[in-house]
Amino acid sequence: MTIRIDQPGILYRDFHTVGGGYPREEGILTGKGERRSQAKATLVSQRDYLTGAVFTIAVQGPAALTAYIADTLQRPRFGLFLGRRACLPDEPLVLNPHSSDSVTELLTRTPLTRTPALPPTAAHLPTTFVWEHPPPGADPTTPPDRESTSEPVNLTSHARRHLPRRLWMTTEHLPAHLHAGPRPLDTLTAYMHGEPA
Repeated sequence: MTIRIDQPGILYRDFHTVGGGYPREEGILTGKGERRSQAKATLVSQRDYLTGAVFTIAVQGPAALTAYIADTLQRPRFGLFLGRRACLPDEPLVLNPHSSDSVTELLTRTPLTRTPALPPTAAHLPTTFVWEHPPPGADPTTPPDRESTSEPVNLTSHARRHLPRRLWMTTEHLPAHLHAGPRPLDTLTAYMHGEPA
């Protein structure tokens, strides 16, 4: 995967409570399987979310796998969400499932959904990219910029485990004509139907 950060979004902190207001026999279980006392029945947590973020992702791999991923996103069996069921992704989820070179497409053709509007003199748009492999043209021995513990090894609830994933970050100067403009859904729809930018 190669991720283009069209819009980084804003970090939003949400205050959550779980388990309060119920009789003890319906309250939250402890790790030992016992019910929490009434005084400790409510669990309080802070959750962080990104709001207004836009990411465009190029997925590469065997054609059968990428076709399966695209089809599953276009016709999911269950409602899709990002992290929590209340965090729904916006449409469209699949822009060009038949691209033979999705990274080049991301760099040169896929509309860039970003606000605010561009200054009329802008020729290029500095845009952050996150790469799973050293970016094109980079020395293959270039060390990664960071690691993210996001490579799933075991997803069972009692033994969930992830390995570190090496990531490279670059700023690419995309041509200004990729900007989707004030009506990004119209521009994305035209792109999806193969109309020229």
